[in-house]
Amino acid sequence: MDGNAGMRFIKFNGNAKLQGVNPAFLKLFLGAVQEYGEKTGKSVQVNDGYRSYAEQVAMKKKYGARAATPGKSLHGFGLAIDINSADAN
Repeated sequence: MDGNAGMRFIKFNGNAKLQGVNPAFLKLFLGAVQEYGEKTGKSVQVNDGYRSYAEQVAMKKKYGARAATPGKSLHGFGLAIDINSADAN
């Protein structure tokens, strides 16, 4: 799957965004979502994608030890996307 049709199988939760995600990682993610969507007819909910440093500071403040230290989060490097795992079952 090339991922070109992947966006049609994505739904966004709240302020989740994919802008800023590493392009090569995003292409792989969209390919997986496209394949999943075409085989199951289901969408994948994106809960979080790229986070700026300031957004990660807020996450750390809100979630404490459950959140990565700002500057060390894979979200901040554009290499993480959180999905609703129930959608992927």
